[in-house]
Amino acid sequence: PWWIRERDQDNPTTEVDWNIYKPYDQRNFRAGEYTSTWNGTLEKIGEIYGTTDKNELNTRWINDNVPGSTLKDLALSNAVAAAPRASNTFLGPSVSTPTQMGVANWTGSPEENFKMIQVASRYLGAWKVSALEITDKSRRMFYANDGDRDLVFDDVDTPSQTNTSYIIPNKFRWALNIMHRQPESSARTAPGHLMGSSLIYHNYTSANVSHRIQAFIKGLGYSALDVPSASCG
Repeated sequence: PWWIRERDQDNPTTEVDWNIYKPYDQRNFRAGEYTSTWNGTLEKIGEIYGTTDKNELNTRWINDNVPGSTLKDLALSNAVAAAPRASNTFLGPSVSTPTQMGVANWTGSPEENFKMIQVASRYLGAWKVSALEITDKSRRMFYANDGDRDLVFDDVDTPSQTNTSYIIPNKFRWALNIMHRQPESSARTAPGHLMGSSLIYHNYTSANVSHRIQAFIKGLGYSALDVPSASCG
């Protein structure tokens, strides 16, 4: 449509002073606020039911038919968690590569490659996929670290990891943004097993889908990196 204008990714409609941005230290993530909120909720539950013992509460909530914590809600939550969750790794799963099979790596135009990644990602369970060019500015949106490992861009040929760093070659120019579904209606029912099933569903699905996409790209003959918790904020 005529009213849609393409803009450079580093030049959004809202002006950004990129000079003030720097990679965020993920260890400063304010999870304490969520913890304090949950502790307050747990304290209130103890006041109402006289206990915070999980097994005792489950039994009472099921018998009292508490919305979000009924037997069917607990069964759904347990069912979602029953499937194995992929153990995401920086370098990805081990797969047969074109080099190992004695054939050439996949080649195609940027447009063909992106369309292929989009279609394959959705086939493998992703909801939406977009690509971000890694520039000096967009690097500032990456987390500075993941747990005890720093995220390091360096002039190397191949990615690697040590006990202290995830090392990404500077020549790696593209990042995939992968969106995963999370059941919205059940996520609004906290606290309870129904809300828990929504969170577990998202975490398990996103881990497994990312694992599969890494395997697909590696199977084409290329690297696909995944910082286990999150790489971009």
